[in-house]
Amino acid sequence: MRGQSSASADGLYCTLQTSLENASTLERAKQSQAATDTLRAQLPAFDGQSSPAFSRLLGEYYFGLGYAGYYLKDTSATREFLHKADSIIFVMDQQGSELRARIRRMQGMSAYFFDQNAFDAQNYYNAAYQEWLASAAKDTSEYAVLLQCMGQAAGRLGEYEKSVDLYQQSLEIREQFFGKIHTRVGWTYWYLGNTHFYAQKYEEARVAYEKALEILEQTSPGDYQTIGKILSNLAITYYWLEEYQASIEKHAAAIDVAMKNGDPEALELVVPLANLSLVLAKTGDFKAARSALARARKICLHNHATQGTFYARLQLSEASLCKASGGSYAVAQALAQSAMLAIAPNTNSADWRSFPATSETNDPVLMQQIALFKADLFVENAAKSSDSLMDYEASLHGYELVEGLSDRLRMRYEDQDDKLALSDRGTTYIGDALKSAHALWTAEGKMQFAESAFQFMERNKFQLLLEFFRKSHFQIAGELANSTLQNLDALRRRCAELDFLLSQPNLPLDSQRIYRNELLEDRQDLRSIQDSLQKSSRLFKTVYADQSTVSLDSLQHAIVDPSMAVVNYALTDSALFILLVSHNSVHFRMQRLPAAFADSVETWLALCRDLGTELSQVQTYSRLGYSLKEWLLGPELLALGNKVDHLLIIPDGLLSNLPFEALLSEPSANPPKNYGKLPFLIKRYQIFYAPSARLWLEQRNLRFTSSPLECLGIAWGEARADSLAKLLGHQPAPLEGTIPELTAISEMIQGHYLFSDGATEAAFKHFAPQFGMLHLALHARASGEPQILFPRGGGAQEDGILHFHELFGLHLQARLAVLSACETGQGSLKRGEGIQSMSSGFAAAGIPTLLVSLWEVDDKAGSKIIQQFYQGLQAGRSVDDALRQAKLSYLETAIGNEASPFYWSAFVPVGNMATVQFQKANGDPRLGILAGSALALCILVIFSIYKKNRNQHESQKERRKSGQG
Repeated sequence: MRGQSSASADGLYCTLQTSLENASTLERAKQSQAATDTLRAQLPAFDGQSSPAFSRLLGEYYFGLGYAGYYLKDTSATREFLHKADSIIFVMDQQGSELRARIRRMQGMSAYFFDQNAFDAQNYYNAAYQEWLASAAKDTSEYAVLLQCMGQAAGRLGEYEKSVDLYQQSLEIREQFFGKIHTRVGWTYWYLGNTHFYAQKYEEARVAYEKALEILEQTSPGDYQTIGKILSNLAITYYWLEEYQASIEKHAAAIDVAMKNGDPEALELVVPLANLSLVLAKTGDFKAARSALARARKICLHNHATQGTFYARLQLSEASLCKASGGSYAVAQALAQSAMLAIAPNTNSADWRSFPATSETNDPVLMQQIALFKADLFVENAAKSSDSLMDYEASLHGYELVEGLSDRLRMRYEDQDDKLALSDRGTTYIGDALKSAHALWTAEGKMQFAESAFQFMERNKFQLLLEFFRKSHFQIAGELANSTLQNLDALRRRCAELDFLLSQPNLPLDSQRIYRNELLEDRQDLRSIQDSLQKSSRLFKTVYADQSTVSLDSLQHAIVDPSMAVVNYALTDSALFILLVSHNSVHFRMQRLPAAFADSVETWLALCRDLGTELSQVQTYSRLGYSLKEWLLGPELLALGNKVDHLLIIPDGLLSNLPFEALLSEPSANPPKNYGKLPFLIKRYQIFYAPSARLWLEQRNLRFTSSPLECLGIAWGEARADSLAKLLGHQPAPLEGTIPELTAISEMIQGHYLFSDGATEAAFKHFAPQFGMLHLALHARASGEPQILFPRGGGAQEDGILHFHELFGLHLQARLAVLSACETGQGSLKRGEGIQSMSSGFAAAGIPTLLVSLWEVDDKAGSKIIQQFYQGLQAGRSVDDALRQAKLSYLETAIGNEASPFYWSAFVPVGNMATVQFQKANGDPRLGILAGSALALCILVIFSIYKKNRNQHESQKERRKSGQG
């Protein structure tokens, strides 16, 4: 019996091997149905066998079934057989099984292509990658396939830089393995081009697409479907490069190639025809554009396609053509509405002004395009419509949908540059959204419209600020392992995706249960990570906090002082929006700007930073200073009268570099000959700043110890920085005035003070987390990435340049930071990112109160103001009041043009203005150090004497004992 059983098992083993060999051949020929039939016919004979060799072969057998099922697009069979294969091989193989790597890769492809779930796919691919790395026998062709799959998932998730890197690695392997002219190489170039395209790097996309086309036309000339898609991609790329004639030619070629498939009514022709019409319209050939759309519409009718992406694209193209050719507004809106309905069928079609909910579409990118087009139409029509208020209200709903879809896409993306690019696109419509809100507020005065305006302003600032902080934070490894941060971000995105899936109508009950359980587990994991991170650093309370903005009502409740108001700005190319909020009133104004507004701001700022004393300069300063005040604050302050004298400014764009307290409160018919007589706004108002209302509330609500603070002070002094000069291309000038400045502070505040050559980057990084106050009297740079400069590096790993992102690895616990360095409050003004300044970096690192400089400060004047500022703090004044009184005191004693804003208005307070208590110095700190050293020496001497006497006493006792014995 035993021999017969063995013979039977051997026979089954041989049969299984033969079946796998046959199936493998069939799979490679992609005759998947035949492969599946071959394998499934033998299935009953194989189940239940237990020998290790047979089990391994059975695992490969199930993998073959899953592989074949994938190419047959049989979702359930693919999952079933891959799961069985995984169960068998997982038990048998330790980490490093190449077969397990293949199984994981196929599971990832199933999730990616069947479920459109790039999150799960990426997890499977990462698991496959780890298996492959640990495998002893590595198949480089399999590795190339895996890298390509990982690149696809990364691209879908918006991780474009990562995607490009993965594709390029795959490409290098495939070119070595197959040669430079091979179908698989061509496909990889195609995918690489797609990634460049989605990252809006159109020139790089063009090069990759043309290379893919060149290869596939040689190796796979009959693959019309793939070649047609590449031609379409290339045509769209030429469109964005504004090479319209080349775009038209490639679109026509794509359509011709698609026709070679033999079906002139194929639905896949709709999108290239719709896109062709847009390019033709761009060149003014409306007749040809309409002809292309008519052909696309005929194809849709032939296929009974009145829903879905194809139809939506067609309708949006028709709407765009209607608008471009001066057609009917009503027709364009009707077409846009039908496009929306095609991908959001639950939208109320009876109301053509309606917009769907964020979750009511499976194509958020296309829905965002349609909603933006439709909202823009409403705004354009409002100016000439009797129903203008209805149009404005509809447009507002549209822009709110666009914002919501941006949030949804942002949660999908991982790469911070892509999130910033997404936010950048948001800056293109915020002006129209605010215009709509203002028109409705002016007409009806309803608080909901002021709330909408506030949300657009705040989201634009706070979201950009967060994404920039996170982008910088991901550059460091000192705060936490990058894997922890990536896990945090992945969980946030996974929760957002599950929320969306659960919002879908007609979701099966089994799926609902599975998704809810997954969401519960993910949220628990997310909460656990966030709690641990927030305990480790204040940074995470700001950077990884809930992304929602605050409401206007909550901001008003936070303004407990009736003499205080918050002024929030949004600046577009043609208009300035001002939202002033006090504890019991709201004012919202739109100010159309003259063409020379930006030049006026720049001229006035140049005069602030200049030491010019000519009468003409003072007169120009006076005229512009009052004009800017009227543009920026005039009607609001007039409405508030004498009730408000305390202002929180939340600037935008180029206003971020403006010292508002140096504006003028009154006009002057005969401007004085020097600055001292000018009615500066500082003489009437107490002013401080914040990057956003949400960040200000975060800073305001931070809790600190009530014990007095000690200070870490660092001054450049007379030091030369030869090593730094090599990096910068010039020798930073000595800052001799910083020595008396820091010496004076050291006589007021207990702390640790470093001068000149002792002022090193390494020392700052070592001591900064230990102190409640920081005072840095150093050089700084605002161009490019913000940086603070030290005379010395002070360590093998330090170059003397403190970069913005390095702040995020320091665990700072300070309550106040005084950045008495050049341009610490200034930064690069980047579209979509706002001001990137060193001060915002310190704020993100958890320091709630900052004193920063907008330009290079005069040593003597700056030192005097800073000393008086600390004296004000010592007297119990709030931070902004202490600085204001210090400036006013300086102005009272300034002689002639020493009252120029150049000397006193560079310092501005940012964040939480509550009083700061510090520990008073005990006389000269150097004497304290000497006294401490002397005390330590005395203790050491006394201890030595005591120890010597003790030893002698013990020796005597021992001798007495010996004698007694």
